[in-house]
Amino acid sequence: MPDLLTHYAVSVLISSRVYSMRRSAIIALAGLMPDVDALLRIHRWATHSLILAIAVGAVLAFVLTLLGRKSLKILYLSIALYITHIIMDMFTAPTPLLWPLTGDAYAISLKVDGSVSDKGIAVIPLIELSREGVNFTQRDMIEGPIASPTGVIISIASMVAIAVERIMERGFKRLGKP
Repeated sequence: MPDLLTHYAVSVLISSRVYSMRRSAIIALAGLMPDVDALLRIHRWATHSLILAIAVGAVLAFVLTLLGRKSLKILYLSIALYITHIIMDMFTAPTPLLWPLTGDAYAISLKVDGSVSDKGIAVIPLIELSREGVNFTQRDMIEGPIASPTGVIISIASMVAIAVERIMERGFKRLGKP
């Protein structure tokens, strides 16, 4: 799985498009929610189903609409972050995307090779979708990365991008430009 740091950094980056950094840091926790299943020692469980995420999100949106639309924007963003986590996980291991409609877990393998020769440059993409049966058995232990070198790089790049954007916004405001 992508490490928790990567899931969080990507969620902060996405939510910062809509909200302040302080609020984004809190909303980004929704991007970690699919992994609560690890606390039950059943990783990639029903919490990694797009079907259930959309169904629960629709029910919550309906309830919020009845109560008043104040938090609807935050809910939609939280659902998007939750779904982003599930999609990211598909690139590392089988994920039960369509459970309970199907008992299969899906994974995407993406690879781009290339070669350079006297005849030119070749780019060879390989995209493979694999599936296997879901396995919701409880394990003795769930292991997974909390932070990885890739996660640290993604986090740094995300924070730099946000910082540059915010600095430029302030600079334009001082110059009186929108």
